[in-house]
Amino acid sequence: MLCKLGMSGVLVRASARVVLTGVACGGCSGPESMASGYRADASMGSMGPASENELDATSPDGARAADGADGGGGEAGADWCASQGTAHALCEDFDEGVPGKLTSTTYGGGIVAADVSDYVSAPESMWASIPALVGPHAAGGAFASFVTTGSHFELQADFQVAPECTVNADGVTLATLTFDGYSVALVAASGTSDLVELDYAPDGGLGASAAHPLASPVSNGVWERLMMDVNLSRRTASVTISGNAVLSGQLLSLEPPLALPASTTMGVGAEIKNQAGESAGCHVSVDDVVFDSL
Repeated sequence: MLCKLGMSGVLVRASARVVLTGVACGGCSGPESMASGYRADASMGSMGPASENELDATSPDGARAADGADGGGGEAGADWCASQGTAHALCEDFDEGVPGKLTSTTYGGGIVAADVSDYVSAPESMWASIPALVGPHAAGGAFASFVTTGSHFELQADFQVAPECTVNADGVTLATLTFDGYSVALVAASGTSDLVELDYAPDGGLGASAAHPLASPVSNGVWERLMMDVNLSRRTASVTISGNAVLSGQLLSLEPPLALPASTTMGVGAEIKNQAGESAGCHVSVDDVVFDSL
């Protein structure tokens, strides 16, 4: 049974710390659409369409904050994107708020909000949070997305993945590129990370999946800059973590014939579906997103 999933900002003050939490929809599960677990829906990569799953595409008024916190890195008042030039399809450093130039989509109690307590470039990052998920196939997502067209795409962003996100084998989907009937996702799980291809059947269900392990996993609890390069013309993908190549020129074995240039929806954040176990909850911080159609 589907139920409409709303998102409310509940401010909890404790030791001068403000945490924005979501309210999960009891008895509801997310779409059969998780790259973590390799089940998918065709509309938004690992996230299903609003018309079928009644997603909430708003972000809360508020921020996760700690009074007096000086954050992770960066320099107060500095505009990171201004230093990157104007040639990018998208540059978002969340200096002007969250989700900025992206569009947020949440379900299953997920939240997208500003985090002024930890970031790479001041004054804030994007906080994507999913509550504990109870029961088999329960799901939650908190993503921000951007749409463009092309045949060769490069996504760069700083991620900080909380340890609880990868406790079980389901892992967490961090980033997706979604095309017509096909998507590529970056998934971090316990002790491993994969680039996952998802190919969809005409009815929107998952037709096939293929996981390509990264040479080194995405670390927990620290900021790392991830780069995902997908070249549809060459049918290849590459991934780097903090400048180190962990997947190079991987053949995309499931890529279907696509009319190029193709429209793609890029998404960053967090998404989990219970498959191998039950998630105790997850939060992922994202900062300094650059997306290019090359």
